[in-house]
Amino acid sequence: CVALGEEEYKEVLLCCARWHDTGKAHFIFANAVLGSAREGDSPLPQGLMAKPMRKMPPYERRGFRHELASALLWLAHGSMKEKDLIAYLIASHHGKVRLAIRSIPGETEPPEPGRRFARGIWEGDKLPIITIPEAGDIPETSLSLEVMEVGDGDMGESWSTRAQRLLRCFGPFRLAWYEALLCIADRRASAKEREDVNAL
Repeated sequence: CVALGEEEYKEVLLCCARWHDTGKAHFIFANAVLGSAREGDSPLPQGLMAKPMRKMPPYERRGFRHELASALLWLAHGSMKEKDLIAYLIASHHGKVRLAIRSIPGETEPPEPGRRFARGIWEGDKLPIITIPEAGDIPETSLSLEVMEVGDGDMGESWSTRAQRLLRCFGPFRLAWYEALLCIADRRASAKEREDVNAL
């Protein structure tokens, strides 16, 4: 951020970096890494949560996206002024969730009729307590997909309303620029992590 003259949004991007992989505490991700996780289990060790060092098997829920879980957790607990921008960048950092949250053809559906679902996240899925640097302990959280609906609800404005406002405020190129900065930082951190492991 400093090198590229983006110091104004450095704290926003640092916050995104701290929260962007929190959705990997979801038991679907943990199951793919460890093979035996259940909903509400303790989160993965930090290293495994960041980047598993082996190829993972397919998720037991088709279409699962940890970054949507991360964004929903941030919306439930985040407190920075730029809350919607941070949620958007967290959700978009793999390029799968941007202006809308919706289920996709072929993804695994919950057995209960009427239960919201999108991108492998089901309404009410629980994330365990997570400790985030600079933010402390985040309590166990039931994820809500209310923001995927049209109009305002208990969580405030819909995701689409928030995203469209960000698009008007920042424009598509500035949003893509911030997304790219987060992705570059993420990849650099992953590369450094692999170097450290290989050096052992």
